[in-house]
Amino acid sequence: MLGFMPYITSHTAKDTSPGRAQRKATARWQPTHCKCGPALLVASAEMLLLRSMPIADAVHGLGAAVVYVSESDCGFCIQVGEEHWQNCCVTVVPDHTPHRFEVGDSKGEVHMVLLEPEVFDLQKELPNIAGQPQLDLLRQRVLHLVRDLQQTAAPQRLSALDAEWKIFGATLTRRDLDPRIERVLDRIREEPSAQDSAIDLAGIVNVSLSRLLHLFKSEVGIPLRKLRAWKRVRNFLESLDADESITELALETGHADLTHLSHSVRRFCGITPRDLMCANTADITCNSETK
Repeated sequence: MLGFMPYITSHTAKDTSPGRAQRKATARWQPTHCKCGPALLVASAEMLLLRSMPIADAVHGLGAAVVYVSESDCGFCIQVGEEHWQNCCVTVVPDHTPHRFEVGDSKGEVHMVLLEPEVFDLQKELPNIAGQPQLDLLRQRVLHLVRDLQQTAAPQRLSALDAEWKIFGATLTRRDLDPRIERVLDRIREEPSAQDSAIDLAGIVNVSLSRLLHLFKSEVGIPLRKLRAWKRVRNFLESLDADESITELALETGHADLTHLSHSVRRFCGITPRDLMCANTADITCNSETK
């Protein structure tokens, strides 16, 4: 059986990647033309579909497994960990896996499907999606869904099953978690901005703090604190269309202040919250240098 690969790629795309010196010189996010409305196209507790997200030559480590899909056949370049740079049109990166990438075609768009780590057992799914034909089909499905959803003005609250069938052509394997951990996760998902302490969460399921932390890490695969940090950033991603200031969004999504939000978003996404909000605005050109 295929093991848990650090990343999976489809056919090799046209290699348009810059050299090492050019990468170093263009380490910040470059201007992005946004023409098709909101970036958030699908939002459910299990997954997000984000259109044409800005990327930067900076370390990303998203808290969800992510499927990157290039709109352009020129693809994009990606480096996972210390591995060699790869040029591809579709790739799957596990959650909390450091990686860098850049678009080869300046007019290309990279779409993202985020799969929540506490919901899906990606390792069991790898044999089903790791082959080149499966990855090519996955890319076609994502591109088709993006084009369909761009015709609407609001995020599509598709059910998890609808989204899975449209993207993967099947339902994905779910984790079979301890009921106590499921209750804690339900609380976090329902109120990602809540300021419940870990002790409060342990009290919900009547276990000690140490027992909760150990059980959570064993069941979900990541520490409770790390998952909660990701859920707050995810909450921010879901709020990109809100007509509020970035400071207001920082507080409403569970962050102590704008500095806290900026640190968290940079940690997971490799760019600033302002860049994300700028990229989500239709029909403008944004540059992170003008903040």
